[in-house]
Amino acid sequence: MSTPPLETVYSSYLRKLYREKKLTDEQIERLKRIGFDFKGGKTASRGVTCLDTGEDFSSIREADRSIGANERLIYFLRRYGVAIIDGKRYCLSRLKEASDLDARFKDFLTNNKDNRVICIETGEIWPTIRAAELAVLGKDNGTIHRAVNGQLHSVKGLHFCLLCNYNQNEREKLLHPRYKRNKVKVRCVETDVLYDSMADAARFLVNAYSVSQRTAEGGIRKAAREGGTCRGYHWSFVDRETPPAKKRGRYRPVRCRETGIVYPSVVAAAQSFGNGTKNYSSIRLSAKSGGTAYGYHWEFEDEQAPKMKPFGRSKPVRCVETDERFESIRKAAEETGVRKSGIGQAANHKQETAGGYHWEFIEDFFD
Repeated sequence: MSTPPLETVYSSYLRKLYREKKLTDEQIERLKRIGFDFKGGKTASRGVTCLDTGEDFSSIREADRSIGANERLIYFLRRYGVAIIDGKRYCLSRLKEASDLDARFKDFLTNNKDNRVICIETGEIWPTIRAAELAVLGKDNGTIHRAVNGQLHSVKGLHFCLLCNYNQNEREKLLHPRYKRNKVKVRCVETDVLYDSMADAARFLVNAYSVSQRTAEGGIRKAAREGGTCRGYHWSFVDRETPPAKKRGRYRPVRCRETGIVYPSVVAAAQSFGNGTKNYSSIRLSAKSGGTAYGYHWEFEDEQAPKMKPFGRSKPVRCVETDERFESIRKAAEETGVRKSGIGQAANHKQETAGGYHWEFIEDFFD
């Protein structure tokens, strides 16, 4: 590879200093007196001119580096002969006086939009959607891509659009209160807690039931519109008329008959015992049959409670002599000190007495 003449190297260096305005007025005057070519001999063939500032560059690559276009200027000039970068017009120097210059710029604008991304609130600009996602979210998951395409209203409370679409009308549209869809106040009917938005209400369900934010928001919105429930709770819009509450399935309020505590649903009741939402069926069965679940009897608030059945498999017993009644053989043995097996044998008429007393099973203990 041949080495360029020393004169050429010095000339290029002086031109660079001149473009960067690092030469003094005295140095410029001295160079002019000796007939120094500040534009360079090849400017007309491959040079680049900024039409807005009048600045000239000796090559396409040098112009690209000088303005920090990351090779975008190289691509556009080689394809169209013209380019618009950061609002400034560039063209090949030989095309400055061309009759079709305006047509070239029109063709460029038709086929190339400015795909940089701008955050409307902060004014920050990123060269690509991916760069914006990495800066704002820390990962490129397509969220901001959906926002600039109109599929999402905002990302982390911020609004984004392509720079080519950014104007005052777009800004006013995105920031208008009517478009802030998630800022609808909702209230949980059972707890009477007011939330500033469905997103805030959904976070309550996310923490309580380990559901996704999107699923929780959709469930709350549907429950508030139709009068149903979401995760056992009824919801209502604060500024809108709420339809009558529906009571159905596993989301009906249920009461513990021993403690008197009312839960918004059998799911919520199961949760209070540290069980997941899949272990609520025993409480529902207890409320329907009168049996027990988790050691308690249950009943639905909106229907008549069934007859209570004894705990477990034990039957209530009565001491004939004292007329004392016990809910189970175990309970009778604990309170009287008589052996359980003896009480059971006496109640089943397999022996006459137990502990000196006669015993019998009874059916109306829970009446």
